[in-house]
Amino acid sequence: MNQGQLVFIGRERESFIKHFCDLFGDDGDQWAGNMVSYKRPPIIEAIVEFAFVSPISFEIVERATDRIKRLYKFDETEEMFENTVDTGSRTSKLNYSKQGRKLSSEDRTHFTIIRRNSLVFSEVPPYLGWPAFIERIRRDVGQVRKDRAIPPAGRIGMRYVNRIDVSHRAHPNPQVENFLKFVPSAPNLGGRVSTAYMLRTEYPQTADFPFELKVTSATVEAPLVHTSSFLLDLDVISTSPPRDEPGIWNLVEAMKKEEDSIFESSITEAARELFRV
Repeated sequence: MNQGQLVFIGRERESFIKHFCDLFGDDGDQWAGNMVSYKRPPIIEAIVEFAFVSPISFEIVERATDRIKRLYKFDETEEMFENTVDTGSRTSKLNYSKQGRKLSSEDRTHFTIIRRNSLVFSEVPPYLGWPAFIERIRRDVGQVRKDRAIPPAGRIGMRYVNRIDVSHRAHPNPQVENFLKFVPSAPNLGGRVSTAYMLRTEYPQTADFPFELKVTSATVEAPLVHTSSFLLDLDVISTSPPRDEPGIWNLVEAMKKEEDSIFESSITEAARELFRV
């Protein structure tokens, strides 16, 4: 994929929005512009992952970590323990390996994880917005990629996990279809009432839709009493990212625009009202 193809991604954006609006009955023109800014966005975690085309040694992980660890308060090692059992000899062996380094801010809301197979960025509330998030990503990637032993990304993923909290005081007996458009459909089971669900939908990358998409909608445990919570987990994936730096950042921005559009096409006006107050 080159920069010319990234322009193609931008041209297909309206088609992608229309695809979702046809499915869920919204007017795509309403959301064809920039992402709506909310006072209380429902994001509980934002993740951007660059998966390497080939794994690196832990020595390279440590070398890359040294370039940016001064920017973070905490530095932790990710470890893996694996127990191998030989049924013939009735013996077992515990294997230990270091898999990565996890850097985090003093308030534990910003994370950079350098693993043997990927470079991961994550933010949890209070989410400061995409401009601040992408600025941190570009800063750290710029430092890490100074090490020529770091391989290019063979896959880029962008995941936004949203939790919509609905107070029973304002909305007695809230129904998921009043807030989300990714909802289950079930037959009449003799009057039984469902109390929980999980729905996962996957869309492949095609000529018309240049990203893979995975959407999970579910009921989840609410953080407060007298509240119902619904999950909307959006995972946008590029399996053929460009190798040049301008092309990578153009792609990441295009992925964010798609995620924004899909989010808006997946929620109702009642959900938006919750985020505005």
